[in-house]
Amino acid sequence: MDTYRPAVTWNLSRKGRLYREASALVLSIPKSGRTWFRVILSKYLALHFGQQIDIGGYNAAQAVVPNILYSHEMWSHRMTDSIRRRLLGFYICPDPVLRKKPVMVVHRDPRDVLVSLYFHARKRSRRQYKGSISELVRDDLRGVRAMVVLLNTWRQRLADKPDVLWVGYADLHTNPFELVNMAIHILGIEPNADYINAAIAFSQFGNMRKLEEEGGLGQGFLSPRDSKDPESFKVRSGKVGGYRQYLNDGDLAYIDQALDELDPFFGYSSPGANSSSPR
Repeated sequence: MDTYRPAVTWNLSRKGRLYREASALVLSIPKSGRTWFRVILSKYLALHFGQQIDIGGYNAAQAVVPNILYSHEMWSHRMTDSIRRRLLGFYICPDPVLRKKPVMVVHRDPRDVLVSLYFHARKRSRRQYKGSISELVRDDLRGVRAMVVLLNTWRQRLADKPDVLWVGYADLHTNPFELVNMAIHILGIEPNADYINAAIAFSQFGNMRKLEEEGGLGQGFLSPRDSKDPESFKVRSGKVGGYRQYLNDGDLAYIDQALDELDPFFGYSSPGANSSSPR
């Protein structure tokens, strides 16, 4: 089973301090449902502590509520073309820091991630992707094989860590209360069922789409590039298994072959699997 270790395992940048100071970490590959999960947690914390919480996550000025740092970590390290950031380990969370923090890993069927990532790269990214979705599937840096290696590596680094929660995107659809309840527990807070239900209701796809249209969350990243183009929204589809509309048989065969190397823990290895629960 392939795993990935970056050329550096340290972080000498200013972000290294943020990793050390954060109360908890949320890791994910882009387009895995992290924004949705972030909105749920942020709304819960806002209700629990009676104050407005910035969904951007970690804020050095916040002392009352858990400060959560959201990061793509090794994915961002692989993607950066900045030699300076690579040498500093700008995006890397060193293992000694990772071991001390509660960690949540948001993961999603790589097939759906690839489709969402493609539309993000085509419609939202500053550096617009010019290739086809088939080319993205096979891309060395952000294609399915890169996703498999990074998920395997996170699994290996965190497998024996007690305070880690694996948040499956499909499970957020089918069993959000249990996942959010566990997330609040891992933050060291006694969960409130009413607040959990309110946070889940607030984060429903229709409401998040409306908030994005209206800029209701106060975050520049949560806004469409073109309000007339539904594929340019950050809150784009929200479906489980929607990849079938966009990937051809050759793409799916290539992806299935790559997923044979993915740790079975994630439940995405079998052809057509799209709603397995983390074990």
